[in-house]
Amino acid sequence: FVNIYCIEMKNAEIFDYNTINRQTIMARIWVTGVRKNKWNQKYKITFMIIAIVLIAIAGIIAQKILSDRSLLYIDERKIGEKEYQRAVFQARNNVQTRLAEQGITIESWDMPTDSGIPYEMAAEQAIHILQEYYAVSTLAVQCGYLENADFDELKKELEEENKNRQAEIMAGKVVTGLDHFEIEQYMQYRADQIRQRYCADNKNTDMNISEEELHKQYECDKDIYYTCEDDLKLSYLELDLNLSEFEGYDSLQMEQQVQRVRETAISYHSLEKALEEFPNLKPFYKTIDIKGENYASYEKAYAELLAYAGEISSGEITDVINEYEKIYLIFCTDRVNNGYISFEKVSGIVEKTVRERKYDDLIQERIKKQKVKFNEEKLYSYTARQLR
Repeated sequence: FVNIYCIEMKNAEIFDYNTINRQTIMARIWVTGVRKNKWNQKYKITFMIIAIVLIAIAGIIAQKILSDRSLLYIDERKIGEKEYQRAVFQARNNVQTRLAEQGITIESWDMPTDSGIPYEMAAEQAIHILQEYYAVSTLAVQCGYLENADFDELKKELEEENKNRQAEIMAGKVVTGLDHFEIEQYMQYRADQIRQRYCADNKNTDMNISEEELHKQYECDKDIYYTCEDDLKLSYLELDLNLSEFEGYDSLQMEQQVQRVRETAISYHSLEKALEEFPNLKPFYKTIDIKGENYASYEKAYAELLAYAGEISSGEITDVINEYEKIYLIFCTDRVNNGYISFEKVSGIVEKTVRERKYDDLIQERIKKQKVKFNEEKLYSYTARQLR
């Protein structure tokens, strides 16, 4: 019995020992598994973070490549896609206006017209817009008006200008011009500012204007811009057919009667005297006496009369004019040619004209000297896609 008990106790100890070993091993395996899972999770999280960062970097790089993709070079300067796209949209309006003036409506930008294929016209106009922008901006950099000519710099300036204007408005100050600029508006505003500044700067060699140049310009322009208005005396017949006095008369009957007045006025060399034979029309006889220096004050109120009178000389009479339910007959009693406005009175205007023309010629010369490079097929194809 003792031996059996001892054997059983020994077996029990062996059993307990084996059980404990298995439990310990299983616990160690479990702990090791947990640790491995934790490490796997850490690796997964780390991998995911790295993947997200790489995707973000790739997106930024792709966007940068997209925005910087060059369709055009002007003097080795890369013109990015967004910059060219903006020029295309500006050119689109110019081309539409130009064709509309010719009576052409753009139904498709791919459809040829007598003036060319619209999308090609838009591409050429967009290139010219960019050439002019860089001709002006690079000149401004050379003169110290701008730090650089880059398109990105323009956008920064635009943002700053709009912030400043908004701040002044909020402060109750008066802001000249627009409250807020769109980019095309700001480009024009900045170009105008550069033009004014350059033209006013006598340090620019081409802005040293001689008196001889001013007189030469005055002589070239005086027939167009510097003529004095004539002193003008008119006597005229004005019949408004909507008045009750002409009820029952048709337009043709009245025109025929006024035609007889005209024939009589020619024979008498006087409209006033002719109307003595047509007493029913005499109440509609009028006169006007305009001095040249006062012409502008009459121009609006008597627009129809002065337009119809045109350039008739003293003693001349117009044809009978029957338009818009009115009949006119105009006799020029006297016209005095007052010649030209003197150079002394307009010298400031002449000088401004000379300076601005020299500046414009300078910009055109800079445009001619620019080296423009692009793949025609690629550029035209891209332009067409933007306009469809």
